[in-house]
Amino acid sequence: MEELSVGFPQARTTELLCRDLPDGLILYDPTRHQAHTLNRTAALVWQQCDGRTSAAAMVAQLRQTLDAPVGEEVVWLALDRLEKAHLLQEPLSRPAGSERYTRRDAVRKLGLASAVGVLLPVVASLTAPTAAQAESQTGLQAATQTGTCKAKNEACTSGSECCSGYCHSNNKCKDR
Repeated sequence: MEELSVGFPQARTTELLCRDLPDGLILYDPTRHQAHTLNRTAALVWQQCDGRTSAAAMVAQLRQTLDAPVGEEVVWLALDRLEKAHLLQEPLSRPAGSERYTRRDAVRKLGLASAVGVLLPVVASLTAPTAAQAESQTGLQAATQTGTCKAKNEACTSGSECCSGYCHSNNKCKDR
């Protein structure tokens, strides 16, 4: 990777559906069948990922927008989470000598102020079923919905027969 791209992440914007929320964004990735909810902090970082804005510049912008003492660890934590959710064009390239931050590190640096929960970036992801998966039913789902599944300790030959979905090696339905 070129030296110029170090620390200048670029958001993935193709093949994503984006909707504003009152305090963040929701992004849907139809190729991965995943929905991602970004809180305000994570959304502000993602929106600044244009391939030209450094982490330091993002920190300055977040401080101004949120009117709060945001540190570089918050931006890098957001970038790590965005990368993990496949919302960046390329893997992160950190400047030499930079460290990885955890949520715990960020909380420790921010202190126990009431604003900590608001400042910490959150990227919550959910995998949605494909249309075919949503239409089909497994044997367990069908048996459970029709009431034909077997109860705990009844004889079974497969998990799809058991209401619990688990057929123990002694051929009896068990709880998971």
